[in-house]
Parts: sequence; structure tokens; C-alpha cells
Amino acid sequence: HALVHAALVTLITCLVVRAMAPTDLIGTILALAAAAIASAFASATVIGLYLWFCLSVFGIHWGHFSSLAIQGYKSFLRLHIDGEGVLTVHPIGLTKVPSDRGRRSGRPPDLDPHLIEPPIRIAP
Repeated sequence: HALVHAALVTLITCLVVRAMAPTDLIGTILALAAAAIASAFASATVIGLYLWFCLSVFGIHWGHFSSLAIQGYKSFLRLHIDGEGVLTVHPIGLTKVPSDRGRRSGRPPDLDPHLIEPPIRIAP
């Protein structure tokens, strides 16, 4: 998707500058500012469509949606530092998040955590 972003930003910049046809320094600065704003909106749309497509069709990148209020897409990082200072990051996901109704029953909710990808080790 990086190639799509680069091509889109280049295309939008060329189109906006050509449409505004600046003849002086101020006009050029305004045209580039307008191109930057238009490119930002287009890039945000492209990345949103990319994530939606990957999630819907391939079932990947679902961890990016964990901050949204979607019940079935929650993930978090578990960090562990051992005695030698090695940091291990465990990306953990939940595909089924307990509801408030389960909390009222008095028993702990059943969770099915899984690793989204293998743990990442970072040595000092």
C-alpha cells in the first residue's frame, strides 16, 4: 500500500498545482499547501480502505481496530523484562470480548486469548 500512497500523493500534488497554476512564490506556497491538505485526506481514505479490505477479505491487521468500540476486535501488549534486561513483547488478542451481562452473573468471564504474532525479543 506504500506504492499506492506515493502514487496518490504525487498525482494529487501534480493535479492541484496544475489546476491552481501559480505564477509567483505566494501562489506556489498556497498550491503546495492545498496539495498537502488534499493528499492528507486522500491518504487517510486509502489507509482506511486498505485496513477494511485486509480485515474483511484476508482477516489480517485486525489488531489495528482494537482501539475502536468494536466488541470482537481487542488486543493488547504484554511486556516482560527478564533479569538480564531483555524485553519480550507478547502481542495478545481476544476474538470474543465478554459483555456486561456476563459480569453481573458473578462468575469470571471465559476468555480465549491468543498470540497475534510470535513474541518479539529486544535485547539491551
